Amino acid sequence: MYKVFTPYSRAFLRRLGEGLPACVSAPKPRNGGAITDVPALAPFDYPCETPDALLFPAGEEAALKRLREFCQTAAGDYPEKRDFPAIRGTSLLSPYLAIGVLSPRQCLHRLLTEHPRALEGGSGAVWLNELIWREFYRHLIVAWPHLCRHQPFIDWTARVAWQQNDAHFQAWCEGNTG
Repeated sequence: MYKVFTPYSRAFLRRLGEGLPACVSAPKPRNGGAITDVPALAPFDYPCETPDALLFPAGEEAALKRLREFCQTAAGDYPEKRDFPAIRGTSLLSPYLAIGVLSPRQCLHRLLTEHPRALEGGSGAVWLNELIWREFYRHLIVAWPHLCRHQPFIDWTARVAWQQNDAHFQAWCEGNTG
């Protein structure tokens, strides 16, 4: 299991260079009939607000459209725009990836359709690197599941005694630590 991103990323790209994984189609719906025995769920007591349907429209078609548009128009500019919240510089695909509406393979294949040199560091490579970071985290939580439970990766770091010194923090913010 890799513990460091760079060797993981190199191995990941090497494997992709040997042959892309197939982008498989969605499975056919099961013929099991309607689900009738559904247990009662506990009330969902979580602060909710009305979802913004324009920000993240629901459904696979909307996700695929967003993926296509991002890869065609914005993946090449991603390195320059991704860090500015005031502009639409990210893919806005995270929710679709998180719940499985899109797969990383779909993203890879669409990216390479629009940016065929992304694997060699060309246009689109920075967004590809972000996808690899996503897969690296998934790789880590297989071996170290405590990572997704707010636990540190390196055990001894949980014992670091952090100072709560506002003056020192302000000096650090201003680059005046000496």
